[in-house]
Parts: sequence; C-alpha cells; structure tokens
Amino acid sequence: MAYLATSPDRLISRLLTRNLHLLALKMSTYLHLRPEPVLKHWACAKIAAATMNSGAGGGREDEELRKIIVRKYETEGGKGAGGYAEIARRAWQLGRNKLATKLLDHERRPAEQVPLLLSMKEDRLALVKAVDSGDSDLDDGSAKLAPAAKLLQVYGKEGDKDLLRDFYYQDDRWLDGALLSIEEAGETEHAQERLASWQHAVKDLAQDKERSFEHKVRL
Repeated sequence: MAYLATSPDRLISRLLTRNLHLLALKMSTYLHLRPEPVLKHWACAKIAAATMNSGAGGGREDEELRKIIVRKYETEGGKGAGGYAEIARRAWQLGRNKLATKLLDHERRPAEQVPLLLSMKEDRLALVKAVDSGDSDLDDGSAKLAPAAKLLQVYGKEGDKDLLRDFYYQDDRWLDGALLSIEEAGETEHAQERLASWQHAVKDLAQDKERSFEHKVRL
C-alpha cells in the first residue's frame, strides 16, 4: 500500500536505492517519466562496481565502459539525453580520470564540461572545449561560469596564447584580443614579430565598435 500512496518520482527513487535499474526504467516508461535519472544512477553504479572489482581500470576497460554507457544512453534515452557530466564527475571522484574525460566528450553542454575539466586540473582541455564550443555563455558573468572563464584566461596566458586568442575571437572579445597582441609585442625582441603583433592588435580594435577611437589613432 505504501508504494500505491507514493509519488511516481518517489517510487523510482526507491527502486534506484535498491539498484533495480531495469525495473525503474520500465516503470519510468510506463509512467511517462524521463529516463535520464535512472540512466545516470545506473551508469554511476556500474562505474563504482567496476572500480571496486578492478581498481582504477585502464585504457581498454575505460573504453569498454564508455561504449556500454553511451550505447545504453542512446538506446534508452535517445541521442539528446543529457547527464554525461554528472556521470563523468562520479568517475573522477572514484579516481578514474581518463574515463571521466572520455565521458565528457559526449556532454553537449560546454557550461557543464568546462568547470568539471578545470576541477580535474585538465586546464588545456578545458580551454580547447571552450574554444571549440564558441559558447559565449561561458563568460556571461554568472556565478557558476565566471570563475571557469577567469581560470581559462589565466591558463591561456601562461600556457597557450594561440588557444586563448581563439577563445577571444569566438566570443567577439576584440579588446582582449588586442591587449593580448600588445602584450606579445612587448615580449619579443624581433622587430618583425613585434610589428606583426601590433598589426593584429589594430585589426582586433577595428572589429570593436566601442573602440573606434583607438583604432583611428592606430594605437
């Protein structure tokens, strides 16, 4: 009688606490509930069980786990199903960084990828994902994403300025791109390279409507 009186979500939650994933998935379908919560719980439980049996795993085992999880997601939840970032976080917490990185490749939301990659100390990969996404929301000033964007810029200046320049370009941050070029001009002793950096700065300022004066005076 207790199961009859409970809500559908509560019923699914009780089934998941007992790791009755197949039954929970069938019940979700019957009750017209989203399958993602069941799939995420199942995936996290599977990773935990694999880690308990074999430790941190390895390349072949991580790849096999990734395939199993992605196949299940696409079969039961459809290709648009989300939640890979949460599964990746659990894999990382269990010490399986490579598996976490592989799973994050399937996460469609850069705003979920980048902060987790930074937490994993995968700074360069986080910057690559930010650049590839072209998602301006990564630097929209929100409480969640602003620290990630700031760390990306710090890393880019210290480790990979070409990627950082691409990041600025994707986000139409022409002034930041120009300042980066000016900084590079001051760091080189070669006149030709210095001139090229200044020219890049002028070109970026020309794209920035709010900096038309700076462009007119040619720095």
